[in-house]
Amino acid sequence: MYYKVTIVIPVYNVEFFIERCLLSAFNQSFKSIEYLLIDDRGTDKSIEIAKTIIHSHQRKQDIKIISHHQNQGPGATRNTGIANARGEYIYFLDSDDAISIDAIAKLYEVVTSKKVDVVVGSYTSIDFGNTNKKWEWLFDSNLIEGEFSVANYYLRGGYYVMTWNKLYSLKFLRSKKIYCEPASIHEDVFFSLQVALSARSIITVPAITYFYSFRAGSTMDNLGESNIFHYTETFKLLVNYSKSYTQFSIYNRLIFFVYGQRFSLLEKINNSTHITLEKRNILSKQIAAISFLNLTEIWALKTTPISHKIKFSISLVPYKFQLSFLRVIKYLKRRK
Repeated sequence: MYYKVTIVIPVYNVEFFIERCLLSAFNQSFKSIEYLLIDDRGTDKSIEIAKTIIHSHQRKQDIKIISHHQNQGPGATRNTGIANARGEYIYFLDSDDAISIDAIAKLYEVVTSKKVDVVVGSYTSIDFGNTNKKWEWLFDSNLIEGEFSVANYYLRGGYYVMTWNKLYSLKFLRSKKIYCEPASIHEDVFFSLQVALSARSIITVPAITYFYSFRAGSTMDNLGESNIFHYTETFKLLVNYSKSYTQFSIYNRLIFFVYGQRFSLLEKINNSTHITLEKRNILSKQIAAISFLNLTEIWALKTTPISHKIKFSISLVPYKFQLSFLRVIKYLKRRK
C-alpha cells in the first residue's frame, strides 16, 4: 500500500508516556500515514499498552509493530524504520514525546510545495520533572539551497541535531545511504551530520509541531561511564567520516565542528558526578589521545581564523593542559 508519510516510533521503557505519544500520532489530521512502532525489547509494559491502543483505534490497519530480537538501541530502531518504511517521506517521533494534531499536515505541505530534501519544524518542551528548564527552538521560515549550503547552515548552529521533528525524503535517505550508528545511544550526531553534508535543500518552519518531554534523569548533561563510552565512539566516527571531505570547501567548517565535539566531550567527562576522579582522568586521557590533524596540518588550513587554529593546536598538548584550558573557558563564561 502507498503512503505519503511514514512515522517511525521506537518503543523502549516508556509506559508512562506511550499513550500520550501514540494518540498524538494516530489522531493526526493528515490521512495518508503509515505507522511503524519498533519494539526494542524493553522491560516494562510499553508494548502491551501500545497494542491495547492500536486494537481500538480506527487507524489500526495502518499500524505495524516490528520487534527486534533483543534490545539494540535507538540508532538501530531508526535504521529499522528506514529499511521498512513505505511512505514517500519519513518522520521520527520519540515515544516519550508528542506532536501537534496538524504536525504532519503542516510539514508535508511545505516539503512538497518547496521540493526540498528535508523540512525542519519548531519545537518546545514540556517539563515533567519540575526541573524549571525550558528547551525550545523556534524558527523563521528559511529556505537553504545549494551544495554544502545546508552543511554550512547546520555546522554554524542553524538547526538542531536531533533526528525527530524533521520530515525527510525517504528516497534521499536511501539514495545517500544515510543511517544511524546502530549501537550508539547518541545516534543523532552522526545521522544529522550525514544529512547536512548530503542535502541540497532544507527549509525550516515557524510552526511548533513537536513537544519534547523534559524530565529528571533524561538530560545528557551529567553522564555516566556507559554514556561517555558511546559519546567517545561517536566522536571517533565523526573523525573518520570527516576525513573523506578533505578536498571539499566545507572541510574547514567541518573540522571546527568536530573539534567542538571533542572539547564538549572532555567537558562532559569532567563535569560528570557519576564517575570517580580517577576514571574521569583515564577517560579524558583516552579522548585527548585521539588524533585528527597534526600541528603542520592545522596551521596549513586555509581560510581558518587564527583563533580556531590555536584552539585546534591545544588539542595536541598533554590532556591535563587541555583540561586546564577548559576550566579557564568555563571560568570566563561565568564572569560574563
